Amino acid sequence: MEIKTGYEVYVGKMDFPPNHSHFGDQKNWNMLLTLDGEVKLSIRGKTLTVTPNTLFMIAPGPLRKFTVPEFWQTWYLHFNMDAHISIRPEWDVIGPGVYAVNPNRRDLASLRRVFADISRVCSIRRHGWYLLAYNLIQELILRGNMACNAAALGEHIETAAQMLENLDSAMNVEDIAQKCSMSRASFFSMFRETFGTTPTKYREQQMLIQAQQLLENTDMSIKEISQQLNIQHPCYLTIRFTRAFGMSPREYRKRHRVE
Repeated sequence: MEIKTGYEVYVGKMDFPPNHSHFGDQKNWNMLLTLDGEVKLSIRGKTLTVTPNTLFMIAPGPLRKFTVPEFWQTWYLHFNMDAHISIRPEWDVIGPGVYAVNPNRRDLASLRRVFADISRVCSIRRHGWYLLAYNLIQELILRGNMACNAAALGEHIETAAQMLENLDSAMNVEDIAQKCSMSRASFFSMFRETFGTTPTKYREQQMLIQAQQLLENTDMSIKEISQQLNIQHPCYLTIRFTRAFGMSPREYRKRHRVE
């Protein structure tokens, strides 16, 4: 099979009417997030029914046909994993070259946001756009891995993640490990296996996500946002935000402010 080495990132959100059918792109990876309705996927003699709120991915190669019985709304994404992404999905295998995950409500909202971010990046296409696009695609794969592993490893790590997301809490990582009845070493190991990062970095990711939301939806100053997120120095937020997203909080607000 020929491996393409260009950028090859195509993304969009589409509505498909009843009794519609089409063949998908065979040369690149396909990732889709079903938002409404269901679709029947026929691949290598097997037919799979994909229901709403399912994130699934299809490897290059086999012919794949999508058939819409009634109505289907989906985010779609075509990309070149072999050329640009080193990690691989740990999702459930539901068919020949087909991987899927059924995220919970919280993870689903994050996945939708990442698809929207990829769409914005690909529409702007400023210098280095594809690097950011592929970083976001990698985030989708990692979030799928996290969703699968979290279900398998039980409630303790999920509880820990919720504690880390509470930025108002004064609990440190050692406190959370003790609250989950785990040693610090076991907690770090299981958390990294589940979420692909350390508890400390996860808390920072949640801080940055909340900062994004406040920048998009409020008129709060950087100082006020820092106080809201329990960050002592606004310059710390600016440095971490810029390092994570390649732009300052003020520039991010200018580009993504919700009117």
